[in-house]
Amino acid sequence: MPKPYKVIFTLNGMIGVTAASEDEAVLLVENMEREEIVAYAEEHGFSAFAMEEEE
Repeated sequence: MPKPYKVIFTLNGMIGVTAASEDEAVLLVENMEREEIVAYAEEHGFSAFAMEEEE
């Protein structure tokens, strides 16, 4: 019988933007939709692990 799991993941990467400062560059990326980030980012690492949920 299938059991419920929570999967924790981390995605590390880089995305290039044009901005007036480092702070503005960070804000531009922080304000992007996650789908945009995944579409444009250069992935440098991905990890995941699962934990069985308690009932």
